[in-house]
Parts: sequence; structure tokens; C-alpha cells
Amino acid sequence: MSKKLDALRQFLHRLDTPIAIGVSGGVDSTFLLFQSLEVKGRGGVIPVFMDSEFVTQEDRLWIEKISSQLGVHIESIQWEPLSYLEVRSNTRRRCYWCKLYMYMKLKKRMDGVAVHHILDGTQYDDLKKDRPGLNAIKKLNILTPLADFFLTKEEIRCESNKYRLVTADRPSQACLATKIEFGSTLTKGRLLDAEARMASHENRGR
Repeated sequence: MSKKLDALRQFLHRLDTPIAIGVSGGVDSTFLLFQSLEVKGRGGVIPVFMDSEFVTQEDRLWIEKISSQLGVHIESIQWEPLSYLEVRSNTRRRCYWCKLYMYMKLKKRMDGVAVHHILDGTQYDDLKKDRPGLNAIKKLNILTPLADFFLTKEEIRCESNKYRLVTADRPSQACLATKIEFGSTLTKGRLLDAEARMASHENRGR
């Protein structure tokens, strides 16, 4: 594990600054942000949260927790995935189109502050799953260092616990769009219903 972390940090050290990190509120992107801040310093990292109808209120609260613990401002960028027909049609390619349009918007915003690289929290285990969005990430040359240096979810959780990151034990969360079956058109109403069902299920489990 130490060799993987050393390789990750050496890679981050070589990147020109500033770099942008897409932060979702989950364990992987938070760990990547933490490592990037350790290597590049706060002046060299721009953390960004892409907020939309696909994000839960709980995710937004986690972003606040991460920002508070790491002492860094996480910029929130609002975007509207439902404005794109390819996304709201909710085919099995939805994730591809969602990631494509999301990172296109982020790249456009970051061009204005001369960001050299945008990093995503995809980790090695993600490569073994059917994730069309990864193709969009690669197409746009978004960097995925956790995956590139073979860091697994278990390893990331373990290291996150060592550093006492607030997200260390947070369960994996998928976006609200994944709660609606393929072929059913995505609407704000359906997304809100999906979030309400999730909240009800979590409350029953407590």
C-alpha cells in the first residue's frame, strides 16, 4: 500500500498547479482531495462540487463536513443534467452523457482560472464494473490517479481511517438517477420521490 501511495503522491507532485478536484462527498474523492492538498497545498488545489437535481441533500451536507475538516473552500457549481435529452431519456448510456456534459461544463469553468488538470475520484475497483461514464471521463482527458495507481476501495477506506477523514466509513452512494429504472424519463418530480424513498428507508434502518 505504501508503494501505491508514494506513486500517487509523486504523480500529484509532478502536476502543474492549479489542479481541480471533482468532489462528490464520498470516500474516494475526499481521499484524493486530502492527498492533493497534502502535496500541492491549498493554493494549488481547487475543489469543486457539481451540484444538480441528481444530488441529495445529504451529499450537500457531507460537502460542508469535508470543507470544515480540511479547512478548504469547496466551490459549488450548479448545472442542470435534465436540460440534456440524452440524460433525461434515461437509457443505459445515461451515465456516459451525464459525465460528459458535467465535465464539459467544469472544464469550461476551469479554463477561466487557468487550471492545468482536472482530477476525478474514480478508483481501481470502479474499472471492474459497468460504468459508461468512465468512457466520457477518458474522452475529456480527466485524470483518475486513484485508479491509475491501483488503489482499491478497501485501501482508500483504510487510509482514510488512518487520517480520520470524516468520509472514511461513509457507505457508497449512487446518484438519484440510478434509483429510477432505465427507460423511465427523468423528471424533477421522480428524482424528489426517489430521494424521499431513500430518506425513509434510512430512517427505518436507524
